[in-house]
Amino acid sequence: MTATTERPSTTTNDDAVRISWMETLGFSESTSVWSDRPEPQARLTPGSNGRHVRTVADWQPTEVGAALNHRRVRWGLLLTVLSLIGLIAWATVWYLGQPAERAENASANVASEATSLAATLPALQTANASLVEGAVDSAALVAADQAARALFDASSNLEDQPDARSAASEAASKSLDAVRLINDANAYRLAVAPMLSAPDLVVDPELIELEDAARAFGDWQLDFDAARTSLPDGVLSDVTQSLDILSANLSNTLRTYLDALRNDDVSGARQAVADLSDDLESISVEMELALGSVQERAAARITDAKAALDLLVG
Repeated sequence: MTATTERPSTTTNDDAVRISWMETLGFSESTSVWSDRPEPQARLTPGSNGRHVRTVADWQPTEVGAALNHRRVRWGLLLTVLSLIGLIAWATVWYLGQPAERAENASANVASEATSLAATLPALQTANASLVEGAVDSAALVAADQAARALFDASSNLEDQPDARSAASEAASKSLDAVRLINDANAYRLAVAPMLSAPDLVVDPELIELEDAARAFGDWQLDFDAARTSLPDGVLSDVTQSLDILSANLSNTLRTYLDALRNDDVSGARQAVADLSDDLESISVEMELALGSVQERAAARITDAKAALDLLVG
C-alpha cells in the first residue's frame, strides 16, 4: 500500500512538471491519500550507449509526504514583518532628521522676524525725534513693540545656536526698551503739558470780586494737583519733583495774589501771577531737557538693536 496524491483530471503533463517542483518546495493544494494501486513504473528504453534510460513520456513526479505538504510559507506574516521593518527604518530616519529640520526652521523664522523688526525701526526713530516737539506716531510704537516681541519669542527656539539666539534677544530687548522709553515719556509729556500753562487770573481788583478770584485760583490748583498725583513713578522723576515743590508753594502764591487784590495793588497781583508763570515755564524747560535725555537713550537703544539685527540678517 503506497501513498498517492489525487490530482484534477484537467492537469496536463507540463502542469504536472511545474506542480511537481512546487510540491517539492512545499507549495501544494492537493492532499495525500492511501491507495492499493501499485506505483507505476517508468519504461526503460535502450539508449545510444547501450544503457536503458527513462523516457519523458513515462516520467512521473515524485510524491512528497503529507508532512512536507503541510509546511506552507505564510506570505501574509512575511509581508507584515517586512512592512514593520520598513516602517521602523523610516521612523528612525525621520526622527534623526528632526533636530536638523527644527534648527533650520527656527533659523528661518528668526531671520523673518528680524527682517520685520528692522523694517519698523526707521518709523521708531521718527517717533523718537518727535518726542520733544510734535506728535509721536503711536502706530510706529505699536508696530515696533509687536515685531520685537515676535522676534524674542522666535529666538527661544535657537537652542543649538547660542550666538544667533543672543543677537536676536539683544535686538528684541533693545527695541522694546526704546519703545518703552518713548511711550512713557510721550505719555508723561501729554499729561504735564496742560499743567504748565499759566492760569488766566484777573489782576485788576475792580474787575473781580475777591471771592471769585479765590475760587478761580482754587479751581486751577485742584486740576493741577489732580494731574500731578496721577503721574507715573519712575518717569522724568526730576520733573515730577519740581511739580511737587511748586504745588507745595501754591498756598503762598494764592495768599500773595489775594492780598494784592484786597489792597487794590494791581502791580502786586500781576507780580504774583507772573511769578507763578515763571515757575511753570521753568518746569517746562526742565521737562524739555529731560525729554531730550530720553531721546538720546532711546536712540542708543535703536542703534544697538540695528547692530544686533545686522548679525542676523546682514
